[in-house]
Amino acid sequence: MKIYLLFFITFVVISNCLAEQDPPRILHGLFSDSDQTHVCYGSLNIDTSQFNIANSLNINDVGNPKNIKYPVLPLTYDPNNDVIYIAAPNNESKTILSVINATSGNLISTFKSISNTIISLQFDIFQKQLFAH
Repeated sequence: MKIYLLFFITFVVISNCLAEQDPPRILHGLFSDSDQTHVCYGSLNIDTSQFNIANSLNINDVGNPKNIKYPVLPLTYDPNNDVIYIAAPNNESKTILSVINATSGNLISTFKSISNTIISLQFDIFQKQLFAH
């Protein structure tokens, strides 16, 4: 009986330790509010429902999330460089592809000469390539 009790206690301790090692589930994105000239870059921790705004960005630089055709903003993460790629249309409905530092929310670069609408972004971590659809 003592062996079963010891096994059960060991199992509970190991399970608890493994559960605490799960990484947090965090969503990054552009969020718009009543301000017509800026959007906020931030993250939402799904586990704790904590919302963190990292930076406020100019709509002319990154696009306006209110102008998207579909309900989800195209976004992907590059873990090699810790950057986020986001595509959003500007006020003239032309697509802007933005590269944003995932930690600080600072805008690194923009590509404004994209003529097609981007509905999906994917980053291949093995070939280190960005794919836009």
